[in-house]
Amino acid sequence: MVWPDHFLSSSQFDAKKINSSSAKVSWQVSNSSNAAQFEVLRSSDARNFVPVGSVTATDRVYTYGFDDNSLPFGTSYYRLRMTDQQGIVTLSAVVAVLNGNKDVILTSMVPTAVTSGAYLNISSSVKGTMLLQITDMYGRIVTQQQAAIATGNQQVPLTLQQLPAGAYQVTAIMNNNRIGTIRFVKQ
Repeated sequence: MVWPDHFLSSSQFDAKKINSSSAKVSWQVSNSSNAAQFEVLRSSDARNFVPVGSVTATDRVYTYGFDDNSLPFGTSYYRLRMTDQQGIVTLSAVVAVLNGNKDVILTSMVPTAVTSGAYLNISSSVKGTMLLQITDMYGRIVTQQQAAIATGNQQVPLTLQQLPAGAYQVTAIMNNNRIGTIRFVKQ
C-alpha cells in the first residue's frame, strides 16, 4: 500500500534505528503523486519538530529514504512534510525511534474520538506480547486484548464498537511493565 495524493500514513512511513548514532527514515508515494519535495522532521517530544534533511522528489520514483546520521540518545520522533507541485503541504503520521533505555512506547492513537475502531501506534525495540486494557474513567477494566509486538513501528487495531459512549483509556502492559496510557472518547 502506498500514499495517495495528499495523504501520508504510518503504514508507508517508517523509521528504524541503524546503530547508536543513526536512523533510516523511509517512505513510499503513489505513482500518481505530484510531490516536489520531502522534508524529514525530528522531535524529542512529538510536538516540536525541526527539519533534519530534505529529499527532492523524482519522476517515476516511488520509494524514498533518508539517513539521519545524528540520532540523539533517547526517543526521537519523525514525521515527513511533503510539498507537492502546487505548493500544498501534507504531513505524515508520527513514528518513533528508540535509542536508549526504553524498549517500547505508545506513539499515538488514531482516532481519539472513536465510533467503532482505532489504531494504536507503537514503537518497539523488542519483540513480545502486549496486553492492552481498556478502562472506564473509574478505573474498571471493560475489555482487554493481546497483541504480538515486533521490532520497529507498527499499528495495532483496537476493536471498540461494543463499548457504550463515554470516556475511556487504553493502557499497554508488556513484561509486567506499564508502557503508557492514552485517553479516548467513544461516540
